[in-house]
Amino acid sequence: MAGHRSERRWRAFYTRLGVGTLALSLLAAPAGSAAPLPLEQLPDGMPLGSSVEVLEDSSGRRTLEEIRADSDGWRTAETGMASFGYTDSAYWLRFRIENDSDEPQPRMLRVANHGLDQLEIYAIRGDRIETALTGDARRFSQRPSAHREFLFPITVAAGEQVELYVRAKSTGSLQIPLELWTYPGFYQQDQKTLLGFGILFGVLGMIILYNLVLFAATRQATYGLLVLFALAVTLNSLAIQGTGFQFLWPESPGWNQFATPASMMGGALFVVLLARNFLQLGLAHPLANRIGLVLISLTAGLLLLLPIAPFPLYHWLSMLTVALVSVTLVSLAWWRWQNGFTAARYYLVGWGAFFSGVGLTLLNRSGAIPANVWTENGVAGGMVLMLLGFSLALADRAKMVHDRAAVLSDGVQRQLGVSTDLNPNAERFRDQSPVDDVTGLANRRRFAEVYTTERRRNSRMSRDLSLLMIDVDDFQRVIAEYGIDTGSVCLRVLGDRFQRRLSRPGDLVARFGSEIFTVLLPNTTEEGAQILAESIRTIVESKPVEVDGDMIELTVSIGMATEHGRPNDWRDLLGAAESALLRAQQAGRNRVELADLGPAAKLLAD
Repeated sequence: MAGHRSERRWRAFYTRLGVGTLALSLLAAPAGSAAPLPLEQLPDGMPLGSSVEVLEDSSGRRTLEEIRADSDGWRTAETGMASFGYTDSAYWLRFRIENDSDEPQPRMLRVANHGLDQLEIYAIRGDRIETALTGDARRFSQRPSAHREFLFPITVAAGEQVELYVRAKSTGSLQIPLELWTYPGFYQQDQKTLLGFGILFGVLGMIILYNLVLFAATRQATYGLLVLFALAVTLNSLAIQGTGFQFLWPESPGWNQFATPASMMGGALFVVLLARNFLQLGLAHPLANRIGLVLISLTAGLLLLLPIAPFPLYHWLSMLTVALVSVTLVSLAWWRWQNGFTAARYYLVGWGAFFSGVGLTLLNRSGAIPANVWTENGVAGGMVLMLLGFSLALADRAKMVHDRAAVLSDGVQRQLGVSTDLNPNAERFRDQSPVDDVTGLANRRRFAEVYTTERRRNSRMSRDLSLLMIDVDDFQRVIAEYGIDTGSVCLRVLGDRFQRRLSRPGDLVARFGSEIFTVLLPNTTEEGAQILAESIRTIVESKPVEVDGDMIELTVSIGMATEHGRPNDWRDLLGAAESALLRAQQAGRNRVELADLGPAAKLLAD
């Protein structure tokens, strides 16, 4: 091990020595006639930006002959990468390479920018000129090397000098990073990049497939939106890395130029829709809901503007929009977490991973950290981890719903035990008050007694019996923001509103649990119960509860079940209403869901 470390130290020393010698030779060369680059002294993959000369062609139409004849416009590049920002000009770069050895030297010239619209390479060997024309605005088949990157093979004969001219023009940011590689060095580095791509797209594929299966099984919009967002991330990665142009749309250079901004803005739109659904902004607070709608309108509008907007303007607008969306959604998720929506913590972890990936890429671009397969693909890796965080958040929310269902189901079973005299303490419960202390409505014990009586009567008389199970949406937010006393006032007001919607003496409203109410409707058809349920939902949504000057906006989710004639199982009606309520909550809340008691109940009714 010590010998290997010593060998690496000496190799690094000689590399630095070679680079230093090369830099001194370039500094000593007169302006406008840079010394040729000795191939044997160039480290593999060395950036050539500061070793080339640059000339601006403001017209964008000058020929190679005109450029070669120009002796005044050339200047030495000042940085390691020729970067000119957004410009309508074409830029020319030139440098010379030489082979002082006795053997031919094959090299690979790499232009490490996938977004250049027009890229031309001219290799001048005496009176012979070799030409390669490529770029994103040309078909993939026109590239000199069938590779996702711009690669130009050059073989320099023993004792030969080759003068190279590079012309680039683009509607995007014009950066022309030039590197020279040996074939073994490039392909060794390229294999590591391909390994990273395999991991990236493999994880993306698993995320898409997993959530697609969940969406097909549950029909919940949140899973579908996560699939769409993951597809946008995948398309963006394919476009940025060049693999999409290489394998998916090689004959469509027009689409290739739109693929990156379209997938980016599409991803922004889907991530806003996902956040609004997952964080339940429509139920959390009116202002949060309006913010979500504004972001949806903004991202959708920019997506529609893509075909007609000037690219530089569109680039900056899209960057600002993505930054605004990111900061806003993180702030909303933090607020929801602080107000009791615990599933938001994994959502925030996902955003944290994304920002970490962006930070790695920016540090790499600035030269603060070395380039490798991870730092160069920090944004893509961050987005994959972001998707994993979102998937965990959805799983955590599903667990919350399951736990709540278990508590609700336990309450149903315990109450049914009292109502059917299966509980040995039934006589003790009958001695307690039948009135709920907070709302003044019937409590669970009283509901259980009436429920049992009505079902027995229903079985004898073959009538319809309907049941509503009502849950106040996100009621813990009210408790967290306004306190328990205010929450009790809200429950009393809602209970009074439910009671006022009933018109018959036999109908019963009861407080079944913490913020759960039941409405028992004897001799009521499914259509009649549905009309009542929708009227209850509408009155709660449209009329806020006023408590000490605060207008508290509330909504309810309602599960509804109707038993037609003789019951086939004493648990069916209440259990069906419970299941319908859970479906209403999972589908986004503030809605009425109808239960299906199954074929057995329908046969008995017939």
